[in-house]
Amino acid sequence: IYSLITTSILIFVTLSIAILGLPCLLFPRKFTAKLIHNWSKFMLFLFKNLNSLDWEVIGTENIPPGSFIIASKHQSIWDTVFFTAFFPDAAMVLKKIIIFIPFYGWHAIKAKMIWLDRGAHSKALKRLIKQGEECSKNNRPIIIFPEGTRSAVGEKGEYKSGISALYKFLGIPCIPVALDSGLYWQTKGLGRNPGKISVKFMPAIPSGLSRKYFERKLEETIEKCSLANAPSIPAADPGCSTHSGPTNKEPKETRFARNPGKVMNAQTFTRQGLAYKNMTTIGRNKWKPIELLPSLFSRWVKTWPMSSKKPSPRPNRRLTRKVTNGLMY
Repeated sequence: IYSLITTSILIFVTLSIAILGLPCLLFPRKFTAKLIHNWSKFMLFLFKNLNSLDWEVIGTENIPPGSFIIASKHQSIWDTVFFTAFFPDAAMVLKKIIIFIPFYGWHAIKAKMIWLDRGAHSKALKRLIKQGEECSKNNRPIIIFPEGTRSAVGEKGEYKSGISALYKFLGIPCIPVALDSGLYWQTKGLGRNPGKISVKFMPAIPSGLSRKYFERKLEETIEKCSLANAPSIPAADPGCSTHSGPTNKEPKETRFARNPGKVMNAQTFTRQGLAYKNMTTIGRNKWKPIELLPSLFSRWVKTWPMSSKKPSPRPNRRLTRKVTNGLMY
């Protein structure tokens, strides 16, 4: 109930600020950019005071002056709110569908956020580069999530070509960013747990590198430090680990995969050796999370008949006739 109330408060505050800020659309762009920046800071304030969800930033000395690209891991909605709060005039790379959201989309267009149409392919990349050049001239940091969508802690998505196009044609440094917001904020939803999210800015990748080397270095840096923040995975690089949370020793209530009839506390979900803290409390015998649905579906498919032909009925043993030595009895 408390989570529902706090979520309703956050939605109400967002709608109120978006509606009250409509007059900013009539003024220069900087007023709308300041509105988005202040809204994001206020949302982080509400997260901290309503949900005990704090955050810390590591590696600010790696942020260079001038324009640059931020390539960050994306694990929850919290990430987009953080970057617009941390940078006063950030240029977020958003999906095209977001600009059609009433009020929020209008402010995003006015603030000249970069929107990307995935279905347009080459045209989308040309538009991405054009918008990126305009932001770079105005010394605006460009925020992009290379995977293009949210991924759970420990999971790795496919890195899209948008980050490589920006790096190659803009000729500005790229800063890899690792975070662990997925430990405290549900990846696909609004569920939240108290804790402290760590955001780490790694040393910038200088401009001028080849595309293959840049992509390999960016992916290795982000994924290595992101895995180091997972509580059940030892840090591959001691300088990456920022997590001081629980270990992979689960309480008995959590081991629902081996005992589905037992009530779990839903604070940690372990799959393939990776720890997840973005689960919500589930009652008895309703323990199957969404991650297990594909395997359950595949098992169900195996029970389907291979053809539409009905199997022959099982013969009735009482009516079966046995023939022995030419005699029927």
